[in-house]
Amino acid sequence: MKEVYYITFIICSSLIMLSCGSDSESSSSDSSLPSTEVTVDDNSPLYVLVGTMYANSTVEDLQGSCYFSSTDSQTSTAKSCSIQIPENQLYYSDLVFTVGTTETSVCATVTFTPYRFQRSNSATFEVDDVATTVDCSASPLDVKCLGGAITILTDLSYDPNVYTGIYFVPTESTYSAQYTLKSSNTMRQTDTDYSYKNNSNATNNLVTRTASLSSLYNGGGSAASVDYLANTMTDYTVECEDKWGNTLYKIEMIIGDDDSTTGTIDDATDSFWDWGA
Repeated sequence: MKEVYYITFIICSSLIMLSCGSDSESSSSDSSLPSTEVTVDDNSPLYVLVGTMYANSTVEDLQGSCYFSSTDSQTSTAKSCSIQIPENQLYYSDLVFTVGTTETSVCATVTFTPYRFQRSNSATFEVDDVATTVDCSASPLDVKCLGGAITILTDLSYDPNVYTGIYFVPTESTYSAQYTLKSSNTMRQTDTDYSYKNNSNATNNLVTRTASLSSLYNGGGSAASVDYLANTMTDYTVECEDKWGNTLYKIEMIIGDDDSTTGTIDDATDSFWDWGA
């Protein structure tokens, strides 16, 4: 019989960012975030929980989870999961990822890689309603040339051109870490960027990724331009590595939004565009 038990997640107090070059110490995660009590299989070597939290709220609403059970971890090292979140709730809520392991003797590090993509390679890429342009043909890229979760992580100071992911070292007392994405509604209060009028920075449910997309608009609500450069989208991933850097377990995750109370995705009631439209 599968064993299930309750975990109250402990926020990691020391996080380190992962880059292609040297590692850099990041700021600690926000200890004011509430702990989340959920069920997870006993001895799960790797898991990720996805929740939402409305602005000014202290209550996290768990939307879904993905994890290796104590049974399938013996026969599988890779897992793919898909999580759907009601579109209005997603747009107005921060998105909270809790990643970790209950097998600290197995996972020397747990790495969270936020989803990302490049919006354009044009030298005159227009990013907002007031015709602000940035050069997306030069290197390093202006942050406005990038899209996805990597651009809206909170409480972390880093250059997304350098750092692709964040890892922490689990211990017997600190076996999980939380990472929060600001809601698009919060971002648009101080930024006129087109992307903050929809759910494209949180969702990564684009099926065909080999073709560029330009000036897409949602079916309902105000116009919200979305641009995508072919072959640049990478998904949310969580990885467990041993002390020698070998990947022991890996989770890849797709997040989309639900557009109606019936659960139909991207139907006529679509108000906040995502890649499934």
